[in-house]
Amino acid sequence: MKRLFLLGICAALLFAAACNTNELDSIACGAVSGAQRNSSEGVKKVAAPVYPENEEEQEETGDTMEFLTALSGFSSKSAAVLLGGGQKNTVYSPVSLYMALALSASGAAGDTLEELHSAMGLSLSSKSDVADSVKALYKELYGREEYGHLFLYNSLWLSSENTFHQGFLNGAKDDYFAEVFTVDPSAAQKSDPISDWVSEKTGGKLEREPSELGEIVMNLVSVIDFYGEWTDRFPKEGNTTGDFTLSDGGKVAAEYMNRGSTGGFYRGNGWTQAALSCKNGARMSFILPDEGKDINSLIADADEVKKMLSPGDSAGVESLYGEITWSVPKFDFKCELGLVDMLKSLGVQSAFDSDADFSETSDLKPLFIADARQAARVAIDENGVSAAAYTELFYAGSGMPQDRAEMVLDRPFAFAIAYRGVTLFVGVVNNPS
Repeated sequence: MKRLFLLGICAALLFAAACNTNELDSIACGAVSGAQRNSSEGVKKVAAPVYPENEEEQEETGDTMEFLTALSGFSSKSAAVLLGGGQKNTVYSPVSLYMALALSASGAAGDTLEELHSAMGLSLSSKSDVADSVKALYKELYGREEYGHLFLYNSLWLSSENTFHQGFLNGAKDDYFAEVFTVDPSAAQKSDPISDWVSEKTGGKLEREPSELGEIVMNLVSVIDFYGEWTDRFPKEGNTTGDFTLSDGGKVAAEYMNRGSTGGFYRGNGWTQAALSCKNGARMSFILPDEGKDINSLIADADEVKKMLSPGDSAGVESLYGEITWSVPKFDFKCELGLVDMLKSLGVQSAFDSDADFSETSDLKPLFIADARQAARVAIDENGVSAAAYTELFYAGSGMPQDRAEMVLDRPFAFAIAYRGVTLFVGVVNNPS
């Protein structure tokens, strides 16, 4: 039941230890020695979790219902901020971001921890409670079935020039199923290791733009990869081509999949919701606005989004049963989202400041989240639905901007050219002409 509950959420929104010889321990004591590194790329995997096996072999590690309720509330609030009012195709994975925030909070303290837990709806939860819930939920969701799969992956990418706390690293691996890598920021890279990891974990569905690793102290990356086969496939011979009316009244051609069914659906204030079921128990819900209503405006209301995602538990939503005529356009799109402004609107402030308290991650000062992003892709066809997303938190260790510089070089100025720390040229320009 719990599994179906979270899969329903996801589907609807597809719209200080001593050093020893242990490799994970060694990075808690600073840089990994040159002999331990991959000399060609300067990247080494130092820890890997034991991923869950089949459901029958999983032991219960905690009650997830309170955690799921918090995740549901976070999903509604964050989706309303990110998706509301837009005019472009957008897809967002709240569970990917939620897992990333939970892991980030495990290394936070003070106001930073309080703000993260508050935004996640977990103000009354301890770190150990959150870790137990994440572990239980992860084990409940993760896996491949005959007609689909749901894979969740986390990873930490640590600068080998810095020291990280043993407790944080152990918890990341054991409770959050995170792979842990060290990266030598000065080593020449044949390819971007984080981008390669994202592509591998999403089965090639998503590509991440390579980034400069030298400026980042730690990257936290959370991936979700989902596929579900429809319980009743759409007959390809029933496909038609027709107009799709845009928000501005313009029209574009679309290929529609068509079939009929009998089942339950819901009517809310200005919208109708019905769902297609998958053989693995997942459901993809579709919310169609009434004629004259704008879905972008409706989804900007967090309370209305909550009703759309959980209509059976919402007052003012009519539950009906009858014939459903499906005419669904095939689509395949991806998008990228900046998450910082949304997180700040939910009360996460100190995590982005130079005085952020990630003291249980590392003693490095300052240490703060410099950026937060997500990329996602979703596609549907006659057979089923495929979706993937990755969330990335970038941790930096240099101060936040305190002022602004306007480099308008309209008077004599000096310059210097350096390469790998060696100053090659220094000069002064008094007259550029």
